[in-house]
Amino acid sequence: MPKTARTETLDLRITGDQKELIRRAAAIQGQTMTEFVLSAVEPVAVALVERRETIELSQSAWRAFVELTETETPAPALARREAQAFLAESRVEAPVAP
Repeated sequence: MPKTARTETLDLRITGDQKELIRRAAAIQGQTMTEFVLSAVEPVAVALVERRETIELSQSAWRAFVELTETETPAPALARREAQAFLAESRVEAPVAP
């Protein structure tokens, strides 16, 4: 599989000691400094973004969500109870009603 061309740059302010440490570590790995830094940083960045952008629901919360979305005309009281149960289960505070 062909590699995507790297066309962007990222400038970092680091100390001379940090640069030397990265250079030495990259050499030990047989990598350039760019390859070494990217191989260390990119997986952490991917995991962080995925955690931030993924919503995880318990099975009961998922069932409640599906039930509400599949009901043609959900009753407001039922929706309110289900939402309260979901919020309680996910430990999120419910907004105060006006």
